Amino acid sequence: MGRIWSPGKYVARPEWYDRNPFDRTLIYVAVVGPHAVTSRGSYTCPAGKKAFIEAIGVFTRRSTAATTEGLIIASASYTPQGGSTAYYAVVQWVSNTVNYHEGNIVGNAGILRAGDNVAINTGDGSTGGTAEYYIMLKITEFDA
Repeated sequence: MGRIWSPGKYVARPEWYDRNPFDRTLIYVAVVGPHAVTSRGSYTCPAGKKAFIEAIGVFTRRSTAATTEGLIIASASYTPQGGSTAYYAVVQWVSNTVNYHEGNIVGNAGILRAGDNVAINTGDGSTGGTAEYYIMLKITEFDA
């Protein structure tokens, strides 16, 4: 634990979860047809704050058969302020079997600093048919 200097003594700094925490969530749940990669939500850590990504869940399922199967993709991405995008969790597959599903769970994914961004995205390269998406990020924002 870090310490803060105060004239004549050291004072323990509160842990991150005791510095005005506020829960944030990004959730996308839908059954949709074919589409280009599309942003379904994002969160940018505000100035004077940090954010801890507690959990990420990315799940997909073939709901109805496609005329021609294509790549199904769902992702949770991370872009540091002024940096390049990387991926926390990605699910991608090709199958035309109804109820075929894939998922990915990530816990304790790290700290976001002011200006850092996380986003959730989906895509379906099939012709016809539908896919179900469930993407979730649990974030706790706190004073920096």
